[in-house]
Amino acid sequence: MLTYLQSVILGFVFYGYGLGLFGKLDSVTGLATVIAVYGIQAVAIRLWLQRFRYGPIEWLWRALMYGRAPAFQNT
Repeated sequence: MLTYLQSVILGFVFYGYGLGLFGKLDSVTGLATVIAVYGIQAVAIRLWLQRFRYGPIEWLWRALMYGRAPAFQNT
């Protein structure tokens, strides 16, 4: 999930359908942006998984595969 969300966020930041910053940032600033997005996601995922058993997409996938909604929160 982390990889897909990074693609969406960084696509929005760098390409024309979003902020369009590709080619406008120097290498250091672009790298810092990517590292910041990764760090924020890593912290957010850790906090999410402390409270919930699955990520939202994994929960949906399991619900569709098993034909019933699994418990969402940790017990």
